[in-house]
Amino acid sequence: MVYHDMASYLWVKGQTYYFNRRVPKDVQAHYKASRIIICLKTSRKDQAIRAARSIAQRLEDYWLSLRLANIDVPALHLLRERPLKVSRPSCMTLSEALELYLRLKGFNKGKVFRRGAERNIQSAVNVLSYRPPNELAL
Repeated sequence: MVYHDMASYLWVKGQTYYFNRRVPKDVQAHYKASRIIICLKTSRKDQAIRAARSIAQRLEDYWLSLRLANIDVPALHLLRERPLKVSRPSCMTLSEALELYLRLKGFNKGKVFRRGAERNIQSAVNVLSYRPPNELAL
């Protein structure tokens, strides 16, 4: 990755700073001009550098999304039009998960460890009721 000095994107006309950057050739087809020039409406260099850094980062992110949209997906011909429906296996409850956690991690731990784990699970159960964790996924 090439790091540019943000001051190199700055241009001063009179006392006002401007952001001035060339559009990369691989994304130039999306633009009407080969350069991006934006008035930063400030005469302070520190504000201009901060604004130029922000604009440059947003442009880089946008250009990356344009580049990624144009790449070929490997093995595209192997993708299904509709994904198969996968049945979810039965899942343990939060209480069963607590018991498993305490059995695996609570070995040789004090009662404070157990009490903390039980309190945390009880708070989750109070908020989420007794639904299994696989129904809680977004």
